[in-house]
Amino acid sequence: MPSPRLLLGLLLGCACARPPVTPPPTDARPAAELAPREEPAPPAEPPPPACRVDPLPAAAAPPPAGACVPVPAALQKRLSPELTRAFSPTVPGAAVIARYECDPLAAPAELVHETGAGHGHLLALTRLRWRGGALDALRIRGNPELTVERAELPAAALDRLLPELRALALARLEEKKPPDPKGMSSYGTSRDWFGLLRLVDRDGRALERGFAGYDNSDNQARQIPVAAIDKRLGPLLAAIPWQPAPVDDDARAFFVDRFLAASEEHATWWVQEHLVELAADAGTPALVPALIALAQRDAADPSAERTREHALAALAVLAGFDARKDPQGAPVPPAEAAATYARACAPAG
Repeated sequence: MPSPRLLLGLLLGCACARPPVTPPPTDARPAAELAPREEPAPPAEPPPPACRVDPLPAAAAPPPAGACVPVPAALQKRLSPELTRAFSPTVPGAAVIARYECDPLAAPAELVHETGAGHGHLLALTRLRWRGGALDALRIRGNPELTVERAELPAAALDRLLPELRALALARLEEKKPPDPKGMSSYGTSRDWFGLLRLVDRDGRALERGFAGYDNSDNQARQIPVAAIDKRLGPLLAAIPWQPAPVDDDARAFFVDRFLAASEEHATWWVQEHLVELAADAGTPALVPALIALAQRDAADPSAERTREHALAALAVLAGFDARKDPQGAPVPPAEAAATYARACAPAG
């Protein structure tokens, strides 16, 4: 048995012994791998494509005021029976009266005639310019393909028609109804047509008369004078010896002018649709802002959807890039394509 002193030494030795110290683990990886990792930056959005936009044609200075000349009484007497007979009274005992505004023009220098049919997919824009005793004629048609034609012809036949054309453009029809009408009548047709006459003199004063809509009793006061204009002018234009012509700068300038004309008739859905359909082939980059506005409209009906499609097709030509497809060639939704054009073609600044 060990002595008490030995046991005490063994106990003290166990209590005082220190356990071996283990150094902390070390990471032998390079310092670059030990540095905090940065999240990769999201890919930058590609800049919008370069857009080609031409300035709008310069606005003409306001023309000087001219004398407003009454339509000759003899001319009124000759035209009024034709106009009033064409009017179907809407109540028994009504009287139809033709009156004429005064004529603000001097001798015309230019005549523009527009015509079309809602159901026939036809639109024709014609310009006649006086060159001394001759006429320089230009016609742009869509049926629906674009056709440009030119001709030169003597001015004599049109000069003979001018007094009646000017008077008809100034004619206003009014139905005078009895105070206590007995019954009413009306008529309607499926004929949806468009006609417009614009005369401009050398000082820039203009006289314009147009109609777009259905041939019916509600529209007859507006449509009858325009139909009488077309009845006289249509045969003359049809007899012109038209020849195919290129889509040159002059033809494009004429189309852009008529496209941008802010007339009530041009706002008619099918007239607007036909104009937009021709814009890719007859327009210029000056139409880009107007086409973007049309492409951004809601496609609330089939015509609005077609108009948006035509506007995007025209932008693909005139703006210089096609936003209807992504870089891989996949189709882009129309609203997204229109937004791309709006961003890319926005004015700088």
